[in-house]
Amino acid sequence: MLLWAVGVAAAEVVAHGHTWEWPVIHAADHDHFRTPSAVGDLSHGHITITVSGRSLIALLVVL
Repeated sequence: MLLWAVGVAAAEVVAHGHTWEWPVIHAADHDHFRTPSAVGDLSHGHITITVSGRSLIALLVVL
């Protein structure tokens, strides 16, 4: 999966807000992770986040 993520420039993540908190907390100290500047609100507590390819790699590493 990491080899796939290397070729990604940006990815849109859709998750429940509470679910999104866990990987952000764990990836915050990773060198490649950058907290996304914008979070879009969807219905029923779901959010949409655009992360860079580097941040996607950091998220996959902490999972």
